[in-house]
Amino acid sequence: MDITLEQMKVKKKPSIFWPAYVLFCCILCGVTIAFLLYVWKTIALYEQANPEYVVENTLSALSNGKAMELITYPEIPKSPFSDESIIKEQYEDTLKTAPLTYHFAKEDFTTGEKEYYLYAADERIGKLTLASVSTEKRLGFLQINKMEAVRLEPVLDIATWSYDIQMYSNQTLYINDVEVTPDYQTGEKGEVDQFRYLYEYQEFPYLVTYTVNQLYEKPHIRIVDQNGAEMAYEENGNQITATECVETLDTVPQEILDEIDVMQAALTWSLFTTRDLTGPTNGLNTVRQYFIKDSYLWNKLGEYAHGIDITLISDHLTSRNVIDEKSLTEYQSYGEDSFSCRVHFMKHMWLTKTGKEQLDETDSYFYFVRIDETDDGIDNPTWKIADIQAAVQ
Repeated sequence: MDITLEQMKVKKKPSIFWPAYVLFCCILCGVTIAFLLYVWKTIALYEQANPEYVVENTLSALSNGKAMELITYPEIPKSPFSDESIIKEQYEDTLKTAPLTYHFAKEDFTTGEKEYYLYAADERIGKLTLASVSTEKRLGFLQINKMEAVRLEPVLDIATWSYDIQMYSNQTLYINDVEVTPDYQTGEKGEVDQFRYLYEYQEFPYLVTYTVNQLYEKPHIRIVDQNGAEMAYEENGNQITATECVETLDTVPQEILDEIDVMQAALTWSLFTTRDLTGPTNGLNTVRQYFIKDSYLWNKLGEYAHGIDITLISDHLTSRNVIDEKSLTEYQSYGEDSFSCRVHFMKHMWLTKTGKEQLDETDSYFYFVRIDETDDGIDNPTWKIADIQAAVQ
């Protein structure tokens, strides 16, 4: 049987070695890369689990205005005049702006918590606590304890302002636009020298003192009189003193002048003192019509009219008296039934013995009250002079 050459040739099978080798190398590289990535990630997780790394990341977040929810503020006393949130804002501003550092404080081996003191410019401003949130074992032997910041307890250096404010009882005190009630008054009310002869006729203002503490910022203080005008005050440390009782107007309102001729009342009193009024007892009844019956001044006018002092007035020609430089200024209203104003005029008197002129100046504050002196059962008050005080130049 003949065998052909083609039949005698043996077919050669393809080799699988190199493909298998290449595949093996690829698998080995993949496993190696995966292992290296795992090791790298393990190292990264280990570094991130370092407590100091957590602290530094937390400080960085705080500096950027984040992680503020970690702060656990103590209870801050509330004030009706000052918002305690100012303290929190100031503290958070410190965290954002000051260079922050830290020092390890202690570790609680029962809970595993670690505490770190935080500092701003070498001043301790808080305590940061880290707690373990999970534990993971890697590479068969490396245990990673993952920690997170759980709370920041601030150290608050709370600056507060306190004030003693002396003012008048007819005024209202506002601190940061909040009205201060009489509950904050301390001590006894005191009489005002200016009104010492007037209290028996009307409800004139007294001196009162308000004491306000626990203000978390330098306050905006306003003192307002009963007419709604803001009053000036002096500040000396934490002592505030109102310098005016009520608003001062340049002139007497016309509605007052329609009820009482202030200048005529003052002129009548001046003419009486220089023996220039006519009528019985040197015009005593004429001048008394402007004063409160049986008051101190009303009685003093009687004593003067019957005393020796009025006889000592230099003789002069009443008919030649000249009144000029008249003015009504510095009007102050203490309520609807009382006011004062400054009255000024010059009285030129011609002396009969010397033939020379003598000047009599009036520059005084006249205090008027509206009072009903009748017993007719009808409410018909009229304006009367309650006091006269010389103006101090």
